[in-house]
This record gives sequence, structure tokens and C-alpha cells, in this order.
Amino acid sequence: MTTPGDLPFAAAGHAVDVSGNTPFLMMDGKTWLVQEGHVDVFTVRLASGEPTGPRSHLLRAATGELLIGVDRPSHEGVALLAVGGSGTRLVEAPLAAVQEVWCEAEQAGSVVPLVERWLGALYQGLAPALCPPRALGLTTGAWTPVPAGVAQPSDSVCWVRQADSGCFLVGDERAPLETGVFVPVARPGWLEVRNAVALDVQSTAALIRNEVMWDGLRYLHALVLRLHAHAAQQAGATDRESMLRRADARRSLIGRAATRLAAGCRARETSTALDGGPAHGSAADEDMLLAAFRIVAHANGLAVKTSPRRRASSGPRDPLEPVLAASRIRARQVALRGEWWCHDHGALLAYGTGDKRPLALLWSGHAYVRHDPAVRTIETLGPKDAATVEPFARALYRPFPESALGLKDLVRFGLAGCRGDLRRVVFLALAMTALALVPPIATAYLFNTVIPGAERTDLVQIMAILAVCALCTALFNVARGIALLRVEARMGSAIQAAVWDRLLALPLAFFRPYTAGDLATRAMSIDTMRQLLSTTTVSAVLGGILSLGNFTLMFYYSVGLAWRASALIALSVAITVVAGALQLPRQRSMATLQARTSGLVLQFLSGIARLRVSGAEVPAFALWAERFSSQRRLQYKSRTIGNVVAAFNGAFPVAAHLVIFWSAASMLGAEGSIRTGDLLGFLSAFSSCLGAVLGTSAAMLGALAVIPLYEQAQPILEARPEVDAAKSDPGVLSGDIELHHAKFRYDADGPPVLRDISFHISPGEFAAFVGPSGSGKSTLLRLLLGFERVESGSIYYDGQEIGGLDVGALRRQIGVVLQNGRLMAGDVLTNIVGSGTATLDEAWEAARMAGFADDVQAMPMGMHTVISESGGTLSGGQRQRLMIARAIVHRPRILFFDEATSALDNRTQAVVSESLEKLQATRVVIAHRLSTIVSADRIFVVDRGQIVESGSYSELMGQAGIFAALARRQIH
Repeated sequence: MTTPGDLPFAAAGHAVDVSGNTPFLMMDGKTWLVQEGHVDVFTVRLASGEPTGPRSHLLRAATGELLIGVDRPSHEGVALLAVGGSGTRLVEAPLAAVQEVWCEAEQAGSVVPLVERWLGALYQGLAPALCPPRALGLTTGAWTPVPAGVAQPSDSVCWVRQADSGCFLVGDERAPLETGVFVPVARPGWLEVRNAVALDVQSTAALIRNEVMWDGLRYLHALVLRLHAHAAQQAGATDRESMLRRADARRSLIGRAATRLAAGCRARETSTALDGGPAHGSAADEDMLLAAFRIVAHANGLAVKTSPRRRASSGPRDPLEPVLAASRIRARQVALRGEWWCHDHGALLAYGTGDKRPLALLWSGHAYVRHDPAVRTIETLGPKDAATVEPFARALYRPFPESALGLKDLVRFGLAGCRGDLRRVVFLALAMTALALVPPIATAYLFNTVIPGAERTDLVQIMAILAVCALCTALFNVARGIALLRVEARMGSAIQAAVWDRLLALPLAFFRPYTAGDLATRAMSIDTMRQLLSTTTVSAVLGGILSLGNFTLMFYYSVGLAWRASALIALSVAITVVAGALQLPRQRSMATLQARTSGLVLQFLSGIARLRVSGAEVPAFALWAERFSSQRRLQYKSRTIGNVVAAFNGAFPVAAHLVIFWSAASMLGAEGSIRTGDLLGFLSAFSSCLGAVLGTSAAMLGALAVIPLYEQAQPILEARPEVDAAKSDPGVLSGDIELHHAKFRYDADGPPVLRDISFHISPGEFAAFVGPSGSGKSTLLRLLLGFERVESGSIYYDGQEIGGLDVGALRRQIGVVLQNGRLMAGDVLTNIVGSGTATLDEAWEAARMAGFADDVQAMPMGMHTVISESGGTLSGGQRQRLMIARAIVHRPRILFFDEATSALDNRTQAVVSESLEKLQATRVVIAHRLSTIVSADRIFVVDRGQIVESGSYSELMGQAGIFAALARRQIH
């Protein structure tokens, strides 16, 4: 604790006791040192020199911190009001007397931290928004040319003097930097540089003995008061407007109520604003890109939701990213090549050449139609118009509904947008059914009339009719096949994309029971189901439709023979049903065993190096052979049943015709006997009907495989996504993290892994967690990332409980390097930027900050050097640095490192630490190598699920606790 004797207050000041009922104005050139307790500082409006109206909290000064008074306002304005806590004691001294002593060499060093803490506290209340990412760091010591953009102190505080105008504090038009004056800038404050300018950047220590520092401090004080006065005026105006709106609303409500009472007998009332308005504003009120996006989304049957909090922030360079995230829509870039405007590629979001205006491209059935929200025109694209469209566009993908899905829901989802093709298929099926009636009827007419009467003309006409029917049937089959291919392609694209979207949206706990191979088999089984349903089911339905016409025609020719034929058809169906009942259990067992075998094979392939090192190739092969042979045995039994059914289907038509011939022969000479032509027509209809039924039965037997496939895919379809529409967007995070009495266990019956853990990490703080293996450190990180849910207690980000937040939006603002993190197969650039919008220069900057740039430059193709999956061609340190570059490329507000620098040498560790310090991000580090956390602001020692120690490195080393013991073991 700082005492009066530590500073010149002992000679120049006197003690003052303050409390909540003795507030005082911080004016008249005085300073105060908090000796005991704390002081809250508010901005308050002055009237006749006295504070009046509401107070706005600015900062809290703790024990040992300094308060510097401001100049008295020359008019009625805003001043600083100090309110002490219970038992607070201050040492008050005139600023002029203190300045004289501070100029002495031996006093200056001890004063600098106090002044800088005061400046940092002022900027905490001054900065209305977070510093935009990728700010230029201002290094003290000399004139520095600064390009247009954003700049921020590399250290906690710097003093800036500009040679020319063009800089604004915290990007506020009302806070221009005064030319020729050293103005302090402290984090989290920042400068917006409108035009390139030269800045003289100095440290507090360099100016502490110079009067120019106090001129800059007075300027900052005046600026703080001016901005808070403006904020108070705005708040007052907002309150007045709100009161007027409420009064108008009350008057309007009373007026509408009176009108309704007076018009109580009317049957209808005019809709009013109370009943609600339109869901969205018109396109003229929206951003043109958002308007075009809405058109494309509507064409895909997607609902668009905006995220005002994210849009109002220093949003990403991709303006659609917040809207895509809020709407749960995935998009990808597609290339427009060849005569793309002549073929259906779905609704696309494109851009015009030159002006880059957003366009919505919709397929109209024969060509693409361009919707231009900027000029509100709709026109069909031709070759010349297509040349005015950028060669790259965006395609949107529909996600599954957030609820659990059944087989019916899956089919309905896949067939969305296929109504036109389905109508064509049904129409063509009905037309082919009608054409299928022509051969039996023509056969009967031929043998009953034409041949007995030797009518050659009719014979030629019948031949022509049959030829036309055959040609039409062939053409209809081609058209039906094309329509079915279109349906299958649409279903495949929509369902497979939605499946992987669902997998990526599922909570982490879902994946625990499955191996990677098993999960891949389950995911691909959905596409296999789609193929079976889109081929066998359609064939079965069309076969059934075709058989209905011929089945009816059999009863027209002979009721007696038709009933016998019906019995034969029923027998064939019964045989197929029995075969299916015998085959289904084997298919279920085979599907389960195949999934397990696939998982086993993937594990073997992933760990082939370990198998060879341990000499376990033979046991691995034996285990695979055992499972594969069991799978083959089940497959053999299943195919045996299928072969029996195929043999039955080949022999049964001959036997069925023998029965029909025998039945017809028994009817000869009897009453109701059938004519020759009618018999031949009946046989033709029966052959077509039986063939269609047997084909349908065989198709349905094959479709039985859908049942075990669906059972495999059922966990994926029924699992609920991790994020639903009820969760709110967290907005742009500042980096404040709090864990409040958290308790967690993995199993309901298992022991608790974390026991009543609480801590608070402030924005920009470097917090480290250490402890023995198994103490719960990594579990703590999983909780902070939202991978697990606490059994009791709460987790807060910027005061928002994580359970009510969209964890996807939360994680997108967090850079993470996990202990077992893996790299992707691809080039270095892709591994750093991923699917984001970071540029090549930003990737190089991230690599430089991670100490990886020299390694990349030494590679054959630099950033475009291809690395294998998991980075097998890189060393352990290079892999870690690459993952660190990936975590920081987007300049996140929060960084989570789990043993992220364990493989780095001391030099690289220093480079990484220095770079991370400049990011102004909250860092949460789990470390076993204690030398990596020496500079941590706070270290939490976790043991048996509890925080048993906390403090800085030096504080913990001075205690005889767990941390000191861990450090001694590593040192020795």
C-alpha cells in the first residue's frame, strides 16, 4: 500500500477522511492519494457551482492510486465528483506543490505508474467503443510517420503530438487532437488517423519533468468533461423523446380504444400500428447487399435474420458474415464459367463488374433473371448481360430445421424446389399408363376383328398406332429420366450439404460415443438412403401406377381369370414380403458391423506409424480380418435370400402363365368362356401387370436397406443443434470473462471434476492456469468454450451468461490453440486464414507475430507450400507457431492457449509473448512450463478441481504452496 511517505504528499499534503455522505468536487488544482479504502469518481452537471442531477460513473480509484483535479469550468458545465467508500482516507495536496517535487530525479520514477493508472482509468470511461482490430502500434521515442487508419499505444500509455491536423481520439469528431500539444493516449483508448501524419510519440517518464505534460493532461481533462457533457445532453434529449413517445402512445391508445368502443357494432376494423407492422423494411431502406441477399434467400426458401449488435460494431470486412451467422445459413463462392446463364445453378448472389453492385440471379425456367436492388430492375440475362456480372458469385445452402427429423421430414426437405419436376414425372407416368393399355387392346381387336375379317387397312393402322405408342413411350421414358435426374441432383446437393451443416452444428458431447469412421459411415448413409429412395421408391411408385391400368383391363376381359391372376400376383408379393422379413435382421447386423469395421480401419490408417513402431501389424490384421469375415458371412446370407427371390421372379411368370392357360382351357365351352382375342389381350395385360409388380417387389426388397441405414443416421437426424434461434448474439466482446461458483462432472454418477470455482478476468488481462495433471485445467477451458455445460454456477462473457448466447458467434471471436490441435491438409496460407476473409499480407503479419515468418520464407513456395494433414512435415515447434498464427490472424479479443508454446524455444517464446502483448486481447493460458507465464498478470493454481492459490508469479513464488513446489521441481 502506498503511504504519504512514499511520495511528496508527506510534506505538501494533509490527511482527509471522506465517505459516501461527504462527496467533493475534484477542482481547484488539487491532487489526492487514496491511503485507505476506495473512491468512486462521477461526472455530474453543475448548476450555480453546485452538483445537480444524475451522476454518471467514470472510474474507481483503489488504495494507493492517484486522483488529479481538473480546472474549474468557466461556465455551467460538467465536473468530476468524488465519493469515498466507508472508512476511506485521502492525502490531499496542491498540484503545484506536488509538481515541484516530482521534477526531482529521485521522485519521478515512483510517480509515473500513478499518473499512467489515472490516465488508463480516464480512458476506460472515455472510449465509447473498442479499438478496431489491426491497429498500428505507437512506439515511444521519436517522430513516427503514421498512415491513415487506427493507431494505439504499444505500451499502456504514450503521449502524442501531431505536426498537422487529422487525428481524433477514440474516433470521435468532437475529440480532435490539438496540434503542437502532447496529448496522452492510454489503452483502451486509440487514435483515428484520417490523413497520413507524423506523430511525436513520447513516454510518461520522458515528460514527467516537463510542463508540456501538464498542458496535455489539462487538455485531456477538458476533453473528458466536454464529451461527458455532450453525452449527458444526448441522454437528456433521448429521455425527453422517450417520454414524448410514451405520451403519444398513451394518447393514441386511448383514441383507438374510444374509436373501437364507438364502432363496436362494426364487423371489421382498420388495422392499426398496434396490430403490428411489416416484418422487414423495404429494399430502399436496406443496404443494397442485404436487399439482394434477401431476394436470393427467399428464392431458396430461407428466412433472413439480421444481427443489429454485430452490424453496429466494428464489423467484419465481409458484411454478410453477421447476417449469415444470425440466419444459420451457409454460403460458398462459386465460379461462373462458360455459358452459365443457360443452365440452372440455383439462386446466386453476384456482383456487377466495375461498380461491384450486388445482384440477385434467379433461374426462371429457361434463363437467369437479374434483380438489381440499386435501380430496382428485373431483366433476363443474355450473353452481353452476363459479361457485366463478376465471374464469382455466392450460392446459399439450406440447413435442416433445428428440430429432430424423421424419414418423412428428410424426404420433404430434399424434395423442396422439385415440384415442377415431380409434376412432370407424375404426368409422364399417367401418360405412359395410358399408352401401356394400347398393346392389350390392340391385340384383342386384332385377333377378334382384323384377322378374322382380313382387314388389311386396319392391320396397317394398328401397326402404325403401336409404332407411335412405342416411340412416345421411349420419349416419355427419356423425359422422365431427365426429370428424375434433376430431382436426384437437387436432393443430393440439398441433403448432403444440410447433413454436414448439422454435424458441424451439433454439440461436442454428441461425438463421444462414435469413432471417426463410424460417424463418417453414419453421415454417408443419409446420402445412400437418398439414392435408394430416389431410384427404387420412384421405380416402385411408377411400376404401381403402370400396373393399375392393366390390372383394371384384366377384369374388363375376364372376371374369372382376373381373380386367378390377382391371387398369383398376391402370391408373388407375399413371397417378397417373407424374403424381406428374413433379410432385414441380417442387413441391420451387417450395417452395424460395417460401421464398426470402417471406424477400426480409419483408426489403423491414422496410427499406422505407431502400429509399425510397436510391431502390432499382425494383431491389427487379425482383428480386422475377424470383423471383416463376420461382415462377409452376413453379406453372403443376405445375398442368398436375394438370389432366391431373383430366381423366383425369373421362374414365376412362366408358372403364372401356365396357370392362366390352364384356367382358360377349363373355361372352354362353358358359359362365360373367353374369346381368343380377349384371351390374348388379357395375357398381354397380365404380363405387363405381373412384370410391373415383380419389378416393384424387387425394388421394395432392395429398399429395405433404407431401414438399417435410417437407424444408423437416426442419431444425427434426431440430435438438436448446439445453437438455436432463441440464443442471442453476444455482440463484439471486450474480453471480460467471469466464472461464478462453477461445478462440473462428466457423468451424473461420477465425481465432480470442478468444485465451486470462481474467478474474474478483466479485458486485456493475461491469466494463466497451472496445476498437476488431471486437476481440471483443460476441463475449465472446455467450459469456457461452451463445449460442456456447468452442473451449477454460471459463466459470463461481458456480463452475458453463456447459456443464453449463440456459442458459434462467441467462438468466432476467440482465438484458440489446443494441446492436441491439428492442421489441415493444404497450403500454409489456407491453414492460417481458413475460410475467413483475411488477406495474404495479414497472413504474413500473423506468421511474423507467431515467429513463423522466417520458416515460411524458407519453404519452397512460401505461403503456398503444401503441408500434409496434421503437419507431419513440420517440427513440433513449427506446428505450434502455425496454429498460433491461425488463432491470431483475425485479431480476436480473447485468446485461449492450452500448452500452446510448450515446444517453442526461449527466443521464439519471447517473440510470441511480445506480439500477443500488443494485441490487447484477454489471454487465458494453460501451462505446465512455468517459464512461459512469468509475465502473467494473475496465475490461478488448480488442484483437485479447485483454485487453491492465485496471484502474480513473484507473489506465488514467495509462498510455500503448490505453485512454488511446481516451480522448484522444474528449476531443479
